Amino acid sequence: MVVSYGRVPAKIAKRIPIGLALTLVSGHISPRDHQKAAYLAGQGLVTWVNFPELGKAVGEWGFPQASVDGKPVMLDEPFAVDAEARKAWDDGKTAIIVSAITRMITRAAVGEGTRRAAGGGLVGALLSLGTQAVMTGMDTPDTRSWSTLPARIALGRARVAPGKHEVHLYVRGEKKIQRIDVKPGDWAVVNLTVLR
Repeated sequence: MVVSYGRVPAKIAKRIPIGLALTLVSGHISPRDHQKAAYLAGQGLVTWVNFPELGKAVGEWGFPQASVDGKPVMLDEPFAVDAEARKAWDDGKTAIIVSAITRMITRAAVGEGTRRAAGGGLVGALLSLGTQAVMTGMDTPDTRSWSTLPARIALGRARVAPGKHEVHLYVRGEKKIQRIDVKPGDWAVVNLTVLR
């Protein structure tokens, strides 16, 4: 018996000031890029860093229950898939923020090129700022994620005699009743997934 419920955290777009981003990744960014980013932060212009972040898990709490032919079956401690997803995310988060800082530096370089191409001055500064602002707005973090991965998975096993049996699974207000016919030496799987 497999009871899966809730959903792992989805990715959401996050935008933070470059100063905070530099603090989060200090020691993981090259000194050259750190210096460029700090210079941009000092200018106070279009210095936002866009990257995906994990939101909150959905419905990770529940009390899964199972029975076979009216007799309760003990389910194993639910495996916390959401905790593993968050751990994997945290392990890679620094690289994601460093990549976002690199994109921000590239936007600034394009803006500087625009300023120079316009001959500098007020018009060049405004064009540079506008170019960076447009590029910042277009820098949308990749928020595709594992939206159908459950937050928790509980497993249960029961030995039954060959023949017909009725399996009941229940979690978070949803119930599944399935009749199975087990042949001698065979096995069957009954699954309930509630992604809320």
